[in-house]
Amino acid sequence: MRKFKFTKKAAAIGLAFGVALGAGGIAAAWLTSSGSGTGTATTAAAAGLTVTQTGATPAVVVGSSATVNFTVANSTGYSEHFTGASATVVQSTTSCGFTVTTPSPTAAIVPAHGTTTVHVKLSEATTTITQSACTAVVHLHV
Repeated sequence: MRKFKFTKKAAAIGLAFGVALGAGGIAAAWLTSSGSGTGTATTAAAAGLTVTQTGATPAVVVGSSATVNFTVANSTGYSEHFTGASATVVQSTTSCGFTVTTPSPTAAIVPAHGTTTVHVKLSEATTTITQSACTAVVHLHV
């Protein structure tokens, strides 16, 4: 019986065979692996946006309208999103006939430490009362 002699050639062939077999096993494991799991995430509570009127309050006369501008500011370090913005008007008496339009825009993403401008049109219909008694306050809700 002949004794097996360990040579560099045999070692190289064995090493190549072992690497090929190992790579094939890793590839097969990667292609056939599966799993499942669960995870959780939390979101930060909205810190709130600050709404202020920008510029002077426009004068509105009977039968006319004017734009009231608001700045929506975000003091947080992340973007804040608002949707469904609306405007209401509080008037000294309902006989004054003040109305407001839907704000523009009604939704926006306010960047971190940034601002966006929202416009609301205030109108006064023709009425039969003395206009000097009429006042209106426009509120923007975001």
